[in-house]
Amino acid sequence: MAYAIDTETLVDTATTTVLHSTGRATDATEVDATIFDASASKYALATLTLSAATTASDRWCIGEIISSNDGTAIHMVVQDQVLGGTTMQVYRCTSGTDDTPLGWSGTTLPGTTKTLTGSVSGTHTITTSGTVASAMVARDITVSGLKWVVAGGHSVRYFFTGGTASQDIACMVGGGIWDSTNHFIPVGMGSAAPAAVTLGDIKAASHGAAASDTMTVQMTVKKISGYNTPNYEGNGKLGFGQSAISGKGY
Repeated sequence: MAYAIDTETLVDTATTTVLHSTGRATDATEVDATIFDASASKYALATLTLSAATTASDRWCIGEIISSNDGTAIHMVVQDQVLGGTTMQVYRCTSGTDDTPLGWSGTTLPGTTKTLTGSVSGTHTITTSGTVASAMVARDITVSGLKWVVAGGHSVRYFFTGGTASQDIACMVGGGIWDSTNHFIPVGMGSAAPAAVTLGDIKAASHGAAASDTMTVQMTVKKISGYNTPNYEGNGKLGFGQSAISGKGY
């Protein structure tokens, strides 16, 4: 009937994700499943193109929550922007009053000509651009550690997905540990070249599975770029004081 894979995220910060995946075959059906969704990982950045350049009287505060007026409001934290710029970087958060980071899974980016109301800066005449759509920031990640057990007579291939190319990480049988303790060199995305929304996704594919074959893998993913926390130090140039974001001065 299936080879079901369940994945739990054990750690998810702006620099590291640790995921734990388990799979069990009920017959010889193979699986090809995403175990790491790069855009759904916390602190994934998106670029909002604005309708005009920001000014000293119409700009946002780095670290504040902004909410769009899409059909369903999208809540985000301003990660960075500069005075006079026409873009800013954001990551998705829980609500208009809770800046706990979330990934973008299941949520579209803000649309064109949408207002962006700030929890600190208030309302603005500048909106998202009417012609340039919001976009995910290009991501770069590596796999820096693997702990695995692949039982039965099958193997499991782990790889970065690609729209035009993919990049293998490892093909596993048996069990073992690869990490810095045994001189494992992190594996990068290499030639993987998917669309921006899936860039950095990791899949697991079974080969030669039979009923009752199982696999378990714990994988450490390092976020090299495309994820970040707010650049609070930039608020000074925007005219915001050290106490603009409570408890998060620069």
